Formats: sequence, structure tokens, C-alpha cells
Amino acid sequence: MQWAGIDLAWGDVNTSAAVMLEVIANELVVSDYADNLTDDDSVCSWLAQCDHHDGLYVGIDAPLVVSNATGERACETMMRRCFGRYEAGPLPANRSLFKDNVRGERIARRLNVLGIPLGGIVAPQQSHVRACFEVFPHASHVGLFSLSKTLKYKAGKGRTVDSRMNAYGELIHHLSQLQLGDFGLAAPSWLHVPYNLRGAGLKRFEDLLDALVCAFTVAYLWQWGIGDRCRILGDAWGEHIVAPVTQEIARCLDERY
Repeated sequence: MQWAGIDLAWGDVNTSAAVMLEVIANELVVSDYADNLTDDDSVCSWLAQCDHHDGLYVGIDAPLVVSNATGERACETMMRRCFGRYEAGPLPANRSLFKDNVRGERIARRLNVLGIPLGGIVAPQQSHVRACFEVFPHASHVGLFSLSKTLKYKAGKGRTVDSRMNAYGELIHHLSQLQLGDFGLAAPSWLHVPYNLRGAGLKRFEDLLDALVCAFTVAYLWQWGIGDRCRILGDAWGEHIVAPVTQEIARCLDERY
């Protein structure tokens, strides 16, 4: 079984990052990665060359289905309601924002051609299943690591280099402790605080971390299925976001409004 994560740039200018996870010699390892993917061809070619053509889940940090002309999708409303208090609500996606050119939809269609259909609900730990899902790394951090607030490692108002490096350190500590069943993550050589990186190099490192979280999120979905630990917010075959959850977040999602 393999689990791929893609931190997909919404447009065609910025680079995207990708990480492939699989279990080798009783360890969960990063078997391949890229931090400089550009157009749709490069993203799909990277995935195709890593694919063992057996079980594969792909987690993509980008909207994969957008039907609403304005406003936000139902899955984003659900996530904002229950993850917003942790500062992990996503930005709204709509067709006006994308000018009817949703890159995630294009990628999802191409993955379907590669035998990786969009979404669905399957039993946990099915070894030959193939599917792609939308994920959101900030929400995954909260659900996986039981954070009270999201980690502020990205550039933003009032954030200094030192504060960002501290946040990177906390995130990397959590990532180095990741466990999938009996298999712990064998940390790749690049999983360390990026003290010497700035500008585009730091952004690519950040994207790589997000891609790793995307990959582990779908590995977590594969391990536990839908239940107390992981949820699919929205339509599992359409507009959705996969998110690990704490007990508190699960209760929030189960409330009826």
C-alpha cells in the first residue's frame, strides 16, 4: 500500500510539492518526494512514476470539486464550524474565485484516468483500494496532534523568523513521532528545522512538510476508516475534506444545527 501527498499550488505559477509514503522493512518511509513540480503534467508524471499499481491513496491540499459560483462549499462550512476555534478553518473556494479554472478538478480528472478515482468510503486497511481525497494540513495538525491552535510556521503579519523557526521545530517534532499502526516514521534527511533557508527555498521546504502531512492524513484514513479518529466532511464522492479528529471535534461534527 502507498500513500501520496500533494501540496498543490492553486495556480500554474508557484511550484507544488509531493511526498510518497509506504512501509518498507517495518518502517513508514518517504520513498520519494519532489519540491519543484510545476504544471499538471509534472504533478501527474511524478505520481505515475512512483505508483506501484496496487493500493494507493492520494491526499491533495487543494479543492478537487467546486460546484458553487460564490461563497463557500458545505465541507468548508462544516470545517470552519468545528475547526475554526483552533484557527484551522480553510479559505472559501468557489468558481468565481477560480474564474471557472479549478486546477484541483483538472488533476482529479487526470488521476481518474490513472485508475485513482475521487473519494469514496471504504473499510479500513483494504490493501488494494485506490482513491484520491482532498485534505487540509492545518486541520490535520489539530486532529493528529491535539493542538489548541494551529502552528504559525507560514509567513504572516507579525510573525518573525525566530517565531516561525520555533513553530517549524514544534511541527517537525510532532511529525517525527508519527506512527501508523506498528510502524513509526523513518524521518527523511530533510526533516529538520530550516534555519538556513529563506525566500523560495523556505517556501519549498514548507510545501514539502505540507505534502508529508497530506500523505499521512490519507494513511491515517486508510488505517482507521471513518469513525472516532477520522472523518470525511461533506460528500465522500464529491466536495469533501478528509480530517483526523479529536473526541471534541468529533462531537462538534456530530451535532445537528
